[in-house]
Amino acid sequence: MSAKQRQHGFSRRHFTLCLWVLVVWLSAAPASGTQSVLVVLDKSKPAHQSVLKHFREAMHEDSANGLAPRIESRDVAQFDRATAESMPPDLIITIGARAAWRLSQQATAAPVLNIFLPRAAYLQLENAASPPRAAIFLDQPIARQFALAHLLLPTAKTAGILRADTQAATSETISETARPFGFSLNIVTIEDGDDPADAIRQVIGPSDVIIATFDRTAYKPATTKWLLYLAVQQHRPIIGFSYALLKAGALAAVFSTPEQIADHAAELVRDWLRTGTPPNGTFYPRYYHVGLNSPVAGQLGFTPPSETELTNKVRGVLGDPR
Repeated sequence: MSAKQRQHGFSRRHFTLCLWVLVVWLSAAPASGTQSVLVVLDKSKPAHQSVLKHFREAMHEDSANGLAPRIESRDVAQFDRATAESMPPDLIITIGARAAWRLSQQATAAPVLNIFLPRAAYLQLENAASPPRAAIFLDQPIARQFALAHLLLPTAKTAGILRADTQAATSETISETARPFGFSLNIVTIEDGDDPADAIRQVIGPSDVIIATFDRTAYKPATTKWLLYLAVQQHRPIIGFSYALLKAGALAAVFSTPEQIADHAAELVRDWLRTGTPPNGTFYPRYYHVGLNSPVAGQLGFTPPSETELTNKVRGVLGDPR
């Protein structure tokens, strides 16, 4: 056999070996690029649309490294079990409480990540036909509000909290969370049929600051309106849980934007694509923002730091990602 023939035979064997290695590698590698994600949302709600839009953008940024799944969306009104089975998706993400509830009524094989829903709404799903496995809540852990209150009002000693008796967290748990920030608590429980004005007077009177929590039973529109009005009258600052409450008259608030929750969801999806393990467990939003109401601060007689500075300080105190 000539040297040219030997070289040709070696080249063929080398090519075959390389091809075999490539086939083995491709079969062993996770097929993250072909994974499909179905997003179920209420398309009539702009905030839900913002979450979806930003989630798509965040995942598209990963297309270069093969971590961009195929993403499809369905309106919650058009979703049923047949829809999921016709695809079928490798992961389902619900945006909002309505979509989470709708999906919980359908037995689906795909793992589910519920996002952008209150913790209380998520807990109601645990007894559903198809209990959820993972969630990113809309509300914030109360420690963030205590940290913010302490940074803004370092001399405040008593924090007032208005809450419904249906809330899962006990008063003892809240007190333990408040203690490292130097607060004792004035907790007033309001039940259906109670006079909200009386409860508001009880929570405002002996308190240096009011911590308004994500409690829709306690914070009905009329109750919230009276609390804001009387708090301003008596110069009691309120630390809120949403942008809406901030604009309505709270001194400051901790909240996560739709884009921040979408970023958190994208990180969980990336972990799933890398490891093959679906999201599991419940999470408060990883990223959040501190907002300030400058006119209210002026009425209370002090000038707080900038929102960016205050947000970074809260994150630093709690050790949260920046």
